[in-house]
Amino acid sequence: MLAEAVDNAPSGGASLVAAVVGLVLALFSASAGMVALQNGLDVAYDVPQERERKYVKKRLRGLLLMVVAGVLGGVATVFTVFGQPLGESFSDSLPFGGGVFVAVWTLVRWLLAIGAIAVLFAAFYYLGPSRDSPRWSWLSPGGVVAALIWLLSSLGFSLYVSSVGSYTKNYGSFAGVVVLLLWLYLSAIAVMLGAELNAELERQSAIRAGEVQEQQDEDQERSNVLVTAPETERAAGASEWTNRMDDLRRSR
Repeated sequence: MLAEAVDNAPSGGASLVAAVVGLVLALFSASAGMVALQNGLDVAYDVPQERERKYVKKRLRGLLLMVVAGVLGGVATVFTVFGQPLGESFSDSLPFGGGVFVAVWTLVRWLLAIGAIAVLFAAFYYLGPSRDSPRWSWLSPGGVVAALIWLLSSLGFSLYVSSVGSYTKNYGSFAGVVVLLLWLYLSAIAVMLGAELNAELERQSAIRAGEVQEQQDEDQERSNVLVTAPETERAAGASEWTNRMDDLRRSR
């Protein structure tokens, strides 16, 4: 992106500086969305305010999330948008082309797209919240649910915009911006729903683990009591026998 902007920039030092400054400002503005994502994930995972990242760390982490989103989101886009023509390009060279290949390839490319989005959301849930020791999971329940919600909402929104919506008539040249913002809003809802699901599952697991540990401690304490009880009884019996012997000597 930077190389393309530099190549297309008019000759002259001022134009080159303007192109570089524009790209830096664009990246800075785009990272603000990832900073907002980190804030939302901190709320979903109940991260205390004093443990949240500082401004610079959030911006740097936002740039990392942008790179991850670009790579995995690009993979998902290739399979969803360009998957059909890509399959047609090499279907003729395969011995099992035709309807069977189309059905198999459609299933495979959509599964790969869902997997790429699920891994992207897993990266969001791992890198986004300000937690001390997060656990990495390739396919978390929240990631899978969020991926399905994102794909279904994106497909439904695309059909709505193309057949029902009249954004061009209402917004004119700004219709593309409005559609993009609405799509980003739907994507954010999907990410946050998956984060809430993962956070709640982690909380329930922690509660169950605490109950199991408490039960183990009670069992250990009960076993200690059972072990020490005979020793206590023997000590009490020996003391009583000693007292009886002392009374017998005094009576003599």
